[in-house]
Amino acid sequence: MSSNLSEKCNRIGVVSVGPTPKLLKHEIQTMEFRINDFANHNQVRGKPIKTPSIRAYGHDWILRVFPRGSPSSREDFEYVSCFLLYVGDNDVDDEPSTMLSFRCKDTKRATDELHVFCKDCNNGDKRLWGYQNFLKRTDVLENYLDKDGTLVIEVDIQIAEERKNIWYPDPLQEEPSLVKLYHTHESTSDITFDVDGKEFHAHKSILSVRAETLFELTNDDDNGRSRDGKIVTIISTEADIFEQILEYVYTVKTPEIKNEGIAIELLVAADRFGCTDLKLYIESTIVDKFLNATNAAKWLLLSDSYSCALLKEASMRLHVSDANTVMESKDDWSMVVESNRLLEELFKSNSSNSSSNSSSSSSNSNAVVDIENLDVTTLRETLVYANLEIDGCRNILIERLKRYQLENDVLQESSSSLGSK
Repeated sequence: MSSNLSEKCNRIGVVSVGPTPKLLKHEIQTMEFRINDFANHNQVRGKPIKTPSIRAYGHDWILRVFPRGSPSSREDFEYVSCFLLYVGDNDVDDEPSTMLSFRCKDTKRATDELHVFCKDCNNGDKRLWGYQNFLKRTDVLENYLDKDGTLVIEVDIQIAEERKNIWYPDPLQEEPSLVKLYHTHESTSDITFDVDGKEFHAHKSILSVRAETLFELTNDDDNGRSRDGKIVTIISTEADIFEQILEYVYTVKTPEIKNEGIAIELLVAADRFGCTDLKLYIESTIVDKFLNATNAAKWLLLSDSYSCALLKEASMRLHVSDANTVMESKDDWSMVVESNRLLEELFKSNSSNSSSNSSSSSSNSNAVVDIENLDVTTLRETLVYANLEIDGCRNILIERLKRYQLENDVLQESSSSLGSK
């Protein structure tokens, strides 16, 4: 009974009290530390080996390994201790919150809660994290060294970040009749798609509303002759990706986006087939879950190719706030550098006054004063208010809103002149 009531509830709002919990990023980055000729290191108890640093998530880390135990290790056996030390150049206000796991061959030990690192604080515990009694030294010497006598310790790290206030498109309402059609489409469909040898059945009338470009593929030629009952072959799209696109068209069920690869495939397919609402949702999900300074150059290139204004803006903002990390992705950054247009856009983004951007939508289009300086969220929300299309690059959104404002001004002037007569 309660589940049925829950399904019928009309949730009109959500509020919360207290600090918002941090969001753990999906990506796990792995650092591999190698201690060569481990058995012959002569450090006594309490004396560590310090590795060179590795950069992960835009922060620098080293591993402290105590071959015969740290000062606080147990004394019943001789242990190997290891601690990850944060040595980044960030200030105290930028404390990385992490989930960590240490791996050595088949042994894995992990945190069960977030650990916050701080470089400059006096509390040494906040500068490092690890295990006083990671492994017994005798076990390490007998079972954990590779054939060259090297001890390999891998550290998996996930970063938790403040939840971003990311714009998402308003979800479409599920229509039971379309859901029913989706589950009976094999017997009622009027078009079939062949994707990687797998057939998918659909209704052209539905596609014409929810996936216009895919609908256009159902015509034989430029004269618009119909392919009723025929099979349309789709290339360059995986069958499982096409299936998720088609399911969204009928049921508005958003796909599960587990990683960057799936996000890219779905975004490209949604853009290709004209499934705009899904494309905008995936774009927002990328900004929300996958975008960071280490991959911003890659997302900048992709967003530019597929007219993803929100993702492009967010990528450029990361370049403003953390240019050094963004430029470390050498292959992607070199492609950015090759584009004079992108470099010019980045320069303008760096030099623009962020205070001129607005992050809240206007309930009245007449309140928009300087359209050129609006951020993408505000542009889109204002266009939604005006019942206009919200897909496209930033320049297209600006021009679309300018035309609307101009037409609105003309209508108001006409109304005023008629009223005065």
